[in-house]
This record gives sequence, C-alpha cells and structure tokens, in this order.
Amino acid sequence: MTQIELIHWALIRESQQNPRKSFNEDSLKELAESINKQGLLQPITVRPIPEFKVLAPKELKGKSGYEIVCGARRYRAAKMTDLVEIPCIVREMTDEEAFDAMITENLQRKDVEPMDEARAFNELHKRGTSFEELAARFGKSVSFIRLRIKLNDLVPDLAELLEKKELQISHAQELCKISIQHQTELFESKYSDKVESYYKWNDKAIKDIKRLIENDFRKLDKAIFNNSLCLGCESRCGTNALFSEYDEDKCSNPVCYDDKTFNFRLETAIQKATEGYVLVKRSESYNKDIVVEELEKRGFTLIDNDYKTIGWENTAETPELPEREEDDSDEDWAETLEAYEADLKEYEVDLARDEERIQNGHKRAWFIGYWSEDEYKLIKFKDENIQSPEQLSQNNKLAELKSKDKRNAEIKNEKVTEELKKLMLESNYETWSYPTTELERALVIAAMISKCEYKFTRNIENSFDKNITYIENCKPFIGSPTEAQIIRAFIKNHVTGYSTSGNVQLRAISKEVFNDDTLKIELKHEDTYLKRKENIDKQIKELSDANTEER
Repeated sequence: MTQIELIHWALIRESQQNPRKSFNEDSLKELAESINKQGLLQPITVRPIPEFKVLAPKELKGKSGYEIVCGARRYRAAKMTDLVEIPCIVREMTDEEAFDAMITENLQRKDVEPMDEARAFNELHKRGTSFEELAARFGKSVSFIRLRIKLNDLVPDLAELLEKKELQISHAQELCKISIQHQTELFESKYSDKVESYYKWNDKAIKDIKRLIENDFRKLDKAIFNNSLCLGCESRCGTNALFSEYDEDKCSNPVCYDDKTFNFRLETAIQKATEGYVLVKRSESYNKDIVVEELEKRGFTLIDNDYKTIGWENTAETPELPEREEDDSDEDWAETLEAYEADLKEYEVDLARDEERIQNGHKRAWFIGYWSEDEYKLIKFKDENIQSPEQLSQNNKLAELKSKDKRNAEIKNEKVTEELKKLMLESNYETWSYPTTELERALVIAAMISKCEYKFTRNIENSFDKNITYIENCKPFIGSPTEAQIIRAFIKNHVTGYSTSGNVQLRAISKEVFNDDTLKIELKHEDTYLKRKENIDKQIKELSDANTEER
C-alpha cells in the first residue's frame, strides 16, 4: 500500500532534471484556488535527498529534504496557497529512475508544450534511446521525434517566441533546421519587436516560409571553394532527412557557405601575394568588398585599379576539356575534339604572349572585387614613382606573418572562452548562498541594459567610457538613480514584449504604478464585456427555452 506523508513545503525542492520549464501563470492560479477550496487531492511524488540540507525556516534548518519527481505544477500552485504541509508519496529512486519517471509523466500530459517535449526527447536520446525506440514508446512517428529534438537547436530568441506562442510551431520546425547564424539573422529581420508588422513573417503560411527560407539557400554547384566536403554535411539538403523536400544540390546554411567563400578568396589572395603577385582592388561604387577590407586590416598593400596608374591585359584562358554526350555522333565528337585542339594551340600562343609581356615589364596581378570573380591579369605600371612590385611583395609577406600571429591570438581566446563556458555550465554556481558581489550585480545590470528598448540602451551605452570594459562601466550604476531607471526600462520592455492577453506581470506592475488609469481601463472593458455577456446570456436562454418547448 502506498504511504502518503505530509511534508513541509520548505523541505521540498524542484529537480533541475525536469524537462518541463514552462508553467502557465493563470493555470497555476486556478489550481491554487482549487487547492484552497478542496485541498491537494492528488499527492506529489518525491524522493529523499540526504545531501540537500534545508537552511530556512529556522525550525527546519539542517533537516534533509526531498526532490520532486512528479508534480512540480501542483507544488508551485500549493506554494501560492496557505498550505504548509504537502501530501507526498515518498519513494527511494536513483537519478536515472527519477529522470525516467519525470519524462514519462511530462510526455503523457495532454497540454505538453513543444519545447518541453523537445527537451524531454533530447535528454532520452542523449542517454542512448534511439529515434525508433522513442517513437514506439510514445506512439509517435520517427519524423515527429526527429523534428521535436531538432527544436533544441532554436536560438534562444526564437525558442522564447515559441514558448510564448508568438511563433507558430510549423515555423519553428523549419527555422530550427537552419544554422544558428542564419536563425539569428532571420529573427532580427523577420520576427523581433523591432521589425515593422508589414515585414514580419509570423502570419505567413508555412509553404511561404519554406519558399522564403529556400531562397536564402546557396547552390553548391556554383561554389568557388572545394565543395566535396559538403557532400556529407547536415546542411546539404540531400544529406539531411529533415530537408528531404528541398533541392539536394543546395546548402541550407548560407552563413557557412558565405564564410567558406570568403575564406577561400582571402586565402587565395594571401597565397598570390606571397608568390609575388600585385594585389589590385577593383573600384566599387556602392559596396566595399569584405575580402579587401580584411586584407587591408591585416596590413596587406593593395593598389587601386586606376587607369592613370596601371594598364592591364587579360591572360591566357585554359580551354575546358570537353565531355562526350550520349547522343553525340562520331562525326559530332570528332568536330568537338578538333575545336578543342584548336583552342589548345591558341592557348599556347597566348601563354607565350604573356611570358613576353612579363619580360617587357608587365607584372602578375590578382584582381579582387565585390561584383566580379577574383582573377589573374597582367599589369604594367605607368607611374615610375609608385612602390615597386618587389616592395609590395615584401610588405605583403610581413603582413601575412602578422596576420598569422593575430589569428593565433584569436584562437587562444576562443579556446579559453569555450572552456570557461563549459566550466560554468557544469558548476552549481547558481546554488551558492553567499551574498552577490559587486561584479555579479554589475553583470545583472549589463544584462538588463541589453534587454531594454533599443533607444534607451544606446543612450546608456553612449555615456560609457570607451577605455574601460562594459562591466566596469556598469559598476557605478549600482545603488544609483540610473540603476532604478535601468530596472524600470527593463520591466517596461519585458512586460510589453509578452502577449498582453492575460499577462499577469503587466497587470501587476500597471496596478502598482498607474493604479487609477489601470482601474479606468479595466472598468471600461469590464463594462463592455458585461453588456455583451448580457446579450449572449439572453440568446442562450431563448435557445434553451425553445429546446424545452420542442420536447
């Protein structure tokens, strides 16, 4: 027989293993009201945790506590009532057994949220349960399980919109497939509060979302870099089952594709510079080429494509080796080969011409530009006072060495950051009980500043001393009038960013700071509601009376 114990709520804690993170405030209030009237009819399940020692209240200090296995929602609602002791089923359970019970309870709920489901399936999968086993256990298809787990790849901003039901699940299931950088770009340009409603994607049909996302994809057969490594990449539509409906020769990660293109162009230009080529930047009217910017940032010397300074000539183009088509006749193929032989002879003549030009003062040059493909040409300097190609080459070799040193320093910092993140994530830092430090409070202020309205954030940051760090700039705000402004700006942006339907936080703060105005607004809409309700009640009564007469 199951033994039920009454345990003080302070001796109970929620489990960090629980995949359920979202709790509807209105629903909790309704349950709390029910508990006030009838008590907690269904006990929660807990397990003893000997190492969990309670610190407060005083009379319970030092006692061992319990961890919730099933019933976190009931526990939260009970804490909102006058209930002191909570009915509990106490069971000895290992971490694995407790986790399995939590997962099972959460996934069997009717109102399970997609992100809670995603976290639960993901945890089970990480612990060794296959997609097929998950599908059989919970009565879902394998594709459903895969897509739910993939939701864990949503960037935090999009995941938050999904949890607040401001992002459709169908949208989320497409957005989670693409890269983090691409998601971030789409959030900023299509889903954030800063985007005008006309340009938002929130209300678009899923077929339109798929089309718009695919328009951002890159064609792999157009890549200038070696795309053989892309064949097994998850971002290649033909490799990833999640992209089965898309063109298999496309890359679903435009940020990665563009990075590869940029790196290929940059490395090629650096290699040409070290081989003695003169780097020439094309004149661009509107767009600054990022490769040119990066080369100049690294200290490479580039010259302008200025007809007053240089003259240039196209170089010999290698003829493309023909491939015989299936329907080519012997006669057609013979003609193709004959044309290819003629092209080869012309190419050899052009090569000899290029060598002759080099002997007569032309220099090898690598032309770099935004609109056109980077290419090899021959140039001749018209101005004898310009820095010699030999000097340019020497400068570029020095720049390359400095560039390598700079990149090595960046790699060092990236590795340190990566390991510090891991250290923080694996720690129990959030459970430490000593008072927060000045640095911690400054970090909270910095986090709030980043979540305020854009104009307010910029005004605060414009006052910063650029010679010290962001956090050092935030320390003087602690306990100052500016801190109160930041807190209120954060609250303002936070509560108005949510859907206003039933927003408990918005209503609570409005009643405190705008009590009279809030009351007027509520009374105005309450009056409208009551009039409409009276009309509806009248219609309901008429229908009920008519049904009674028919019987």
